[in-house]
Amino acid sequence: MAKPSQFDAILYTPGSSGTGHFFRIHRLTCALKKHGISVLTIFGADTIPGIINRASYAKLILPRVVFQRGRGLVRNEELLAFYSSIIETCLTHTRPSLFVYTHHLGISGELLSPFSNPSLWQKTVRILAWRDLLSSCEEVERWKKDRSMRFIEALEKFVDLIVIFGQESLIDARTYFSFPTGVADKICHLGYVTPEASESQKNSQRLDKDLLISFGSGQHRETLLTTVLPKVLKAAKEMGYTITIYLGLYWHREQLGPLERQLNSSDVIRSYTDSVQYLEHLKRCSVAVIAGGYNSLMEALYYRTPVIVVEDGTVPEVTARSEIFEKQGLLSVISSSMRVPDMKLVIREAATSRPGKSFQIDFCGCNRFVQLAKDIIEYGRAADRWASFKQPNNCCTQMSGTGPL
Repeated sequence: MAKPSQFDAILYTPGSSGTGHFFRIHRLTCALKKHGISVLTIFGADTIPGIINRASYAKLILPRVVFQRGRGLVRNEELLAFYSSIIETCLTHTRPSLFVYTHHLGISGELLSPFSNPSLWQKTVRILAWRDLLSSCEEVERWKKDRSMRFIEALEKFVDLIVIFGQESLIDARTYFSFPTGVADKICHLGYVTPEASESQKNSQRLDKDLLISFGSGQHRETLLTTVLPKVLKAAKEMGYTITIYLGLYWHREQLGPLERQLNSSDVIRSYTDSVQYLEHLKRCSVAVIAGGYNSLMEALYYRTPVIVVEDGTVPEVTARSEIFEKQGLLSVISSSMRVPDMKLVIREAATSRPGKSFQIDFCGCNRFVQLAKDIIEYGRAADRWASFKQPNNCCTQMSGTGPL
């Protein structure tokens, strides 16, 4: 393997991950580069959507050895060894100031074993970066109890800092997941990650009776098309709304089938091939009905768009986040079991609401992450220089994603 260039930072996601995760890390990568920080971002090759310039990223191709013959199933021990070797290679050849492992899946003693070698990480700050809810409480408890994973040991011994792209006053990862002191003391909430926008962009004039529907990339949420969308369409049409449906990267128009007959000539079906187009519409629509993933929810709240999350119980993270945010008046929820009249009531109330009127969301995740990276690059492992990031609302002026629509 040829020796790569030196980098200030490495952002590393092993194997496959969701499209939302990619876009979040893409925004962090762009923010670092914008501030003159050289960064190598590594993804699984199948993770990088075609709508992004793939040449901007290093592609991680899984070797054939990690697949069982004839079935295509991952053999965990070989896969962990492969991922571990990637970490070791990156640290050996580039000696970055910070190495950021950007995914929660597979965290274990075996995977992070290269971090236990002082000769590799002596000049590198080892960071885990997670969104506000890395998984369900039940799954995290299983990780803790699985002795073969050595999950807690890995976090306590092989990691310097755990960065949470979330807000402590909404979801405190320390207490929510009941982490022991040795892990909790390393946790740092930086705020949520959102697209860049000026105040004028966020305060665009709203369209009247305009409903945006987006069920995310389409991974693992196929049932939404049959259980929820028909009733949402019926409710919205009876209320006189113009509808735009955004089909994610893994949705196909053919999946809509007879549902298209519920649409009028003024309604639109679009493929999510242009994130700029989607965001432009999101900040102007009357109401957004979304699947409730991290990115789509943060984007809607950032643009102060009244938002309704579809909750069907299939994704524990979405269920937990929706419940917490709903209690703060930040969103409304509809379920697959809800009747059309009830959905109409939710849409009506959401359209006239002021999301988060009494609660401010911290959207400084990107800014604080860049500042943290700068401090680490300049001061290295001088912990007293970047430990202050563990304090809430530090290093960045808090921005409110709420207020008058």
